[in-house]
Amino acid sequence: SGLAVDSGIHADGKGKSKYANNLSRELWVLLRYKGLPRAKHPLFISLRVFLYILLAELLSSFFYSQDRQLTGIFNTVGILFIAVILPCFMAQVFVEEMKFDREVYTREFNDAYYRAGTYVAARILTEIPYLFLSGGAFAAVLYWCIGLNDDLERFGFFVLATFVNFAIAMLVGFTIASGIAGEVGPAVVLPIYTTLNMLVGGFFIRKATIHAMWIWLYWISFLQWTWSAIMLNEFEGEEYTDHCADGGGGLKSFLATMPLSPRQTRAVELYEYSRRAGECEAVLGDSVLGSFELGGRDKWECLGYAACSIPVLIALFYV
Repeated sequence: SGLAVDSGIHADGKGKSKYANNLSRELWVLLRYKGLPRAKHPLFISLRVFLYILLAELLSSFFYSQDRQLTGIFNTVGILFIAVILPCFMAQVFVEEMKFDREVYTREFNDAYYRAGTYVAARILTEIPYLFLSGGAFAAVLYWCIGLNDDLERFGFFVLATFVNFAIAMLVGFTIASGIAGEVGPAVVLPIYTTLNMLVGGFFIRKATIHAMWIWLYWISFLQWTWSAIMLNEFEGEEYTDHCADGGGGLKSFLATMPLSPRQTRAVELYEYSRRAGECEAVLGDSVLGSFELGGRDKWECLGYAACSIPVLIALFYV
């Protein structure tokens, strides 16, 4: 069961609180004697910071220095989606920690050591500094290694979006682990929840082709809104002419990845050459966005919609 909502009233019915301390004192004690020792533990630091630096480096080794030819653009779209879904799968760390904490919490809560809301606040406050560290480190390594837009304002937005995404993933893990009983249940529900959000995220299945029974999930999926935000941040208003540098090398490298016969490849090349009227035509970032039905959106609005999940998940964690 979830974290019980306490009444704060003693069983004698006289209206006197059963808790020895007020809310601020409870929060200070939890942070001082539970949160701080946990935050200083090497394993805690490794799982919150070094693990994500390692993951960013691993992803960067596959997607290092992407150009803006057609294949590079497609690879960039893919790594942006991976960057969004990865923290939600990694939220298994929070699920396992909460499963260990649940028995201790239940005993201490029933003994009136602290209120449920104080416990929730303490757990979240303990994590916040590491969300900044892990999100910032993950974003910095990935952003510059794979060669995203070199504008500092866009980099700052990417860091902010990563922090929001990490915070939501953390709350998803806490909420599932606190709300589902048993050892196996939370570990099963998290990947199912993440996979459903991944499928309606707009990358694998376009919005227009999502089945009517699942389209509601598209509109409330934090993964979809976060990915939309960083896609807009990267491609909106951009023009790419890398494929023009070698007289069509971008097209040739793209066709090399396609399962086409030599005759089909030649036909596509001739069609492309016939379309050219002297100067090479740039690939528009807005066209990339349009192919994923993201045109006309605002990146700040998308990130705001994603952030709306935070208060909802905090409330569910508490309940």
